[in-house]
Amino acid sequence: MDEDGFLYLAYDVFDTLNTTSFARIRRSQNTYSTDAWHLERQIELFSGSGAFRPRVAATGSFVSGTLKVAVAYHRLDIPDPQIIGNMEQNGDWTATVPTPFAGTGPYNISNVLAPGNSIEGPDIAYDAGDGLYVVWSDDRDAIFKIYGNASYDGGVTMNSANEVQIGVGVQGIYGKPSLATGNAPGDIAVAYAKNDGMYTNPYLLVNRATFFDSCDIPPSATGYWTNSSGISVDYSRWFSDPASYKMEMSKNRGTLLRDFGTEEMQGSVMLQFYDSMPVYPPGEDFYVALKNDNVRGVIRMLGVKNDIPGSYAYSTDGVTWQDTGVPRSVGWHQIQMLVNDSGITMSIEYSPGNTYTTPLDPLFTSFTGVELEGGGSGGTYNVDDIRVEAYPLSLEPPVIPAVSVTGLMLCLLGIGGALLRRRR
Repeated sequence: MDEDGFLYLAYDVFDTLNTTSFARIRRSQNTYSTDAWHLERQIELFSGSGAFRPRVAATGSFVSGTLKVAVAYHRLDIPDPQIIGNMEQNGDWTATVPTPFAGTGPYNISNVLAPGNSIEGPDIAYDAGDGLYVVWSDDRDAIFKIYGNASYDGGVTMNSANEVQIGVGVQGIYGKPSLATGNAPGDIAVAYAKNDGMYTNPYLLVNRATFFDSCDIPPSATGYWTNSSGISVDYSRWFSDPASYKMEMSKNRGTLLRDFGTEEMQGSVMLQFYDSMPVYPPGEDFYVALKNDNVRGVIRMLGVKNDIPGSYAYSTDGVTWQDTGVPRSVGWHQIQMLVNDSGITMSIEYSPGNTYTTPLDPLFTSFTGVELEGGGSGGTYNVDDIRVEAYPLSLEPPVIPAVSVTGLMLCLLGIGGALLRRRR
């Protein structure tokens, strides 16, 4: 269902004469009602191309010009099994002569499987922002495992290279995994059945943020930050309306700090950062940092170091900065950091669809604080949609598979662009 209240139905029709299937989609004529439907529209690129088991998700509003309708389906006109996707923006559903589903695809969601492999699913859903998620299970490794993929621009693009595995049982996964999303960007859950070698039981993977700051009100009023200074709400520039945080132009840099005390955490930080590429003097920098104050000098940082012109940079000690080698560009960029038992990786989307990820640093496995700092007498930086996940190391691990949905989607983040994007 979209934000206007219209329902969408995707289905396949099997042609017994030509032994092929067709994927079709309809929209309800009335809001919140299944009484009447507009004429069906063709989903696949070529009619009768063997598309089947389509699933549909919708977000946004046709009235406001933000409607996105995404589909994922199996396709058999290629030699080997695969999941294909497509997404249409502000399509015409009321035409008396229906047009084919004219999206930004089709594109490959899954990798190509070998002949004889089977796929269960997919399931598809939008989160509360502009993130689009797809999950399924297949038996490419002899037993069924769960796989997933995500689009960071609402389904405009998706790449099978970003596919990751997220669940496996001794005897494999049973049936199709089901996907659901919550009320905040990035809040997602996957339900499935897994066999542990003796019994088959239901499992649930859940990912929820510790906090999500939309940067629309002063940070002191959110309750998310331990300290903040030199920050103002900027209604003239934002990634998702109506505002962002401006790291103020002042004698001291704008700062946001969330301090977890002495309790060590694992998790992630993701945010949008605006780079206007002004010519600042050395020292007029911007960075996102995770630090562990239980050990002096343990900090990891990613952002802009104006001593390194033209490129983004990162630091593994808070003193020495390393050149990423990827060019800076004007506009919004996603920055993300992921910390787990394996270490830390830091990523920046330096241009749309292109992300640089630092090498895995195994020496940093927990943090006690999140800090953002930038701006100064030479100018300002802006940030928006700050999402923090922090899980205390002292907590007993939940009874879920070793790789959680958090791990899934953050793995995807490390390869692709922005996962968490609110409706604009």
